Amino acid sequence: MGKTALILEGGAMRATYTAGVLDALLKGNFFPDKIYAVSAGSCHACSFLSHQFERNLQIITKYARDSRYISFRNLFFHGGVFGFKFIFDDLPNRLIPFDYDTCEKYVDRLTMVATNCITGKAEYLTADNVLKMFEYCQASSSMPLLSRKKMIDGTPFLDGSISDSIPIKKSIEDGNEKHIVVLTRDKNYRKEESTTSTKLMRLIYKKYPAIAETHSKRHLNYNETLDFIEQLEDEGKIIVIRPSQPINVGHIERDVEVLTNIYKMGFEDTLAKINSF
Repeated sequence: MGKTALILEGGAMRATYTAGVLDALLKGNFFPDKIYAVSAGSCHACSFLSHQFERNLQIITKYARDSRYISFRNLFFHGGVFGFKFIFDDLPNRLIPFDYDTCEKYVDRLTMVATNCITGKAEYLTADNVLKMFEYCQASSSMPLLSRKKMIDGTPFLDGSISDSIPIKKSIEDGNEKHIVVLTRDKNYRKEESTTSTKLMRLIYKKYPAIAETHSKRHLNYNETLDFIEQLEDEGKIIVIRPSQPINVGHIERDVEVLTNIYKMGFEDTLAKINSF
């Protein structure tokens, strides 16, 4: 039987939906052969690899209002709205311990998308240990305009969603035969062009014109991928889990009740589909 791949879209705090999806999969004892994740999807995938049910929910409910986790203060003092030192050091090593040993067994199943600032192209990063996975996750999650670039082996990277928001085509190219795609937008959503962000990208990343150019076409590539996914879904070739209701939150939503409800939607939407896997 062919390999099964799980594809996880990003979406900053909107991806709390994905945390619910992944916990439902753990509850249903479903674990894929491969995972392709982007941005916040990469972050939630880490606790999925370690098989820690509700760990992501614990982080959200305990620390969504904590400025160390997410705040504009972090942007000014630490180079990004998300506090990566807090997320990848304080949380796993002291506050909500991470199961390194379990994750180590599965770490090579996770491929994270990050965008090379020099070429403007997607790179697909697969780690061979947990610490490298955390490093790649930071690259995949470094949102443009809201995070500093992440350097890996001397190369600057930003958020994978700039170049490949939903890496279904990469999974197909890699030879996986069964695909489960987790989206964080409802079925009616299509991305609109943002001329303001395009201008800011060209100004702030003027040393990296390729990434600004890729970002300017992001809405076109994103919508084309959604059309492709819906075509495959209509043909019965993939399974898609998407929000049953629109999720209307910003990148730095901190309302615990709102986020918990999004998590619950992801959990329940997945339980409703899990028998079809």
